[in-house]
Amino acid sequence: MTTASNVRIIPAKAQTEISRSKYQQLRVAAYCRVSTEQEEQQNSYQVQIAYYTDLINRKKEWSLVGIFADVNYC
Repeated sequence: MTTASNVRIIPAKAQTEISRSKYQQLRVAAYCRVSTEQEEQQNSYQVQIAYYTDLINRKKEWSLVGIFADVNYC
């Protein structure tokens, strides 16, 4: 390959797994849903939020960006 005399090609540096995980986090959101008004599901929404918040926060390579919810009583 020929290039113009004033063009300098700089090769990309290989990214190691350590440097990639140190500076990049996966942005993660949770989806929680309650679909009935049954008594056994009254605390389900809060339990789901607590579970997913804890799960995502325990992963150093994840960053919690939000919790989305859908309460849909039929």
